[in-house]
Amino acid sequence: MKRYGALMFGVALLAAMLQTASAQSGMNLGKIMPVGDSITKGAPAGAYRDPLFTLLKKGGYSFQFVGKLTENPTAALTADGQDHHEGHSGMGMGWIDEHLKEFFAANQPDIILLAIGANDIRGATTVPQLKERMDKLVTDVFALQPKVKLYLASVTPQTGPAMSIIQEFNKLIPGIVADHKAKGEQITFVSMDALTIKDLEDSVHPNVSGSLKMAEAFYAALSKVSGK
Repeated sequence: MKRYGALMFGVALLAAMLQTASAQSGMNLGKIMPVGDSITKGAPAGAYRDPLFTLLKKGGYSFQFVGKLTENPTAALTADGQDHHEGHSGMGMGWIDEHLKEFFAANQPDIILLAIGANDIRGATTVPQLKERMDKLVTDVFALQPKVKLYLASVTPQTGPAMSIIQEFNKLIPGIVADHKAKGEQITFVSMDALTIKDLEDSVHPNVSGSLKMAEAFYAALSKVSGK
């Protein structure tokens, strides 16, 4: 009797797993807009967008990366028409905020992957100012796109004294997310804590391993939300 019960439990568990896999397989995520600075644009080529493209494809998802820019792609992204993004080198939260209308006039995203803040931190901005800028940026995103799903990443590591500011600021981002989620907005925090300075190409930009870790973090968040 115990063996039969264990067998039935195993069958039920397998069925649930297959049902979940079937539900996720072929799921259409719609238009995904990667937004940020050069960490989104890519150094190396494709940034996290290339490994994320691979993960989503292998996961059975259909989607389309959107954005006005097609700079710094990989051959795989270009071949599949997935080289579009809004990764603007050297720009910070304020600049991105000011250009949101321009981004959305060209494309209406279903999902936004937002990785921003690296240049703000390098600009000797205080942590309260960083929090204020990020909150305003998120507020303006939802003012323009109320139904969008926003995935907000923590700031990736940098070498030097900036790291202490990053760590302090990153602790505040989940609170920003919680405040907006309480308003009914579809926002998800994506931690990039898996990255270390060993995952940097230089003092700021993630290298191949860092880009993969970013992609894995975004993929995990996308899979978790879309699988519900």
